[in-house]
Amino acid sequence: MSNQENFVPLGREQRKICWLARDEFFHFLDSKQLVDPAEENVGQDKVGAALRKDYEEKCPSSWVKYFNDLRFRQAHMGEVQKTGNRLL
Repeated sequence: MSNQENFVPLGREQRKICWLARDEFFHFLDSKQLVDPAEENVGQDKVGAALRKDYEEKCPSSWVKYFNDLRFRQAHMGEVQKTGNRLL
């Protein structure tokens, strides 16, 4: 679904399929204690590579970028809150 020129908004069922693929991939990342979905370690694991491929195929590329960025930002904010550091 990475071609933006032919993008058609996802219907309800397609969104559910995308979210499920995202959740499965992110659950895998959590199990490996990986925060950034773009890390090279993810692609070295056959299961991780398959889950990433499924996620990227079932979700529009703009959604994948958004979900990945959101995951990274939320993890970073969690660390900031734990340490009490301020963002400048």
